[in-house]
Amino acid sequence: MINIIFEQPDGVEKQVTATEGANLMEVAVANGVTGIVGTCSGSMTCGSCHIYLPSQIIEELGAIDEFEDDLLEFAEVERKEGSRLGCQVKVTSSMNGMRVEVPQNQ
Repeated sequence: MINIIFEQPDGVEKQVTATEGANLMEVAVANGVTGIVGTCSGSMTCGSCHIYLPSQIIEELGAIDEFEDDLLEFAEVERKEGSRLGCQVKVTSSMNGMRVEVPQNQ
């Protein structure tokens, strides 16, 4: 199992375990992480799983898909360098201990 820490805007943290290959939206929703909604169930139409990832993970993931990039441009919350849609990020073993920041709102 891979441990991932979701950090709320107020600093409250929730550590969860994830299985390699699951996406971060599924992991967050299954573990009741506040602020990650996943309204569209991962079909990339809502942006309600917007998260901020650490730079080393962003580098590992490589280039963002054009459709995801466009959706993030119109996200309700501020887009940052580590912005991604959780539904598009598959859990890997290198994410063990990773901190994921949850935006103020979705």
